[in-house]
Amino acid sequence: MTYRTTLTRKGQATVPKPLRDRFNLRASATLVWDADESGIHIRPPVDLLEVVKRIRVKRKKDPVKARGYMQKKYGLR
Repeated sequence: MTYRTTLTRKGQATVPKPLRDRFNLRASATLVWDADESGIHIRPPVDLLEVVKRIRVKRKKDPVKARGYMQKKYGLR
């Protein structure tokens, strides 16, 4: 389905209601804008928590130890 919006003088555009509902976009939602030779593509960002929920592990890990490992390995705080 195609939707048409108007760009304002401030460079703002309204996301059509059917798309806001479909992608569960609310006020202050973040959108990712990709541009290539074929045009501009707008999409909601990947929800990291949704990705993590799909990861299967063979055994349970202690979340505190896992956080410490990630901080040490990737220099996170």
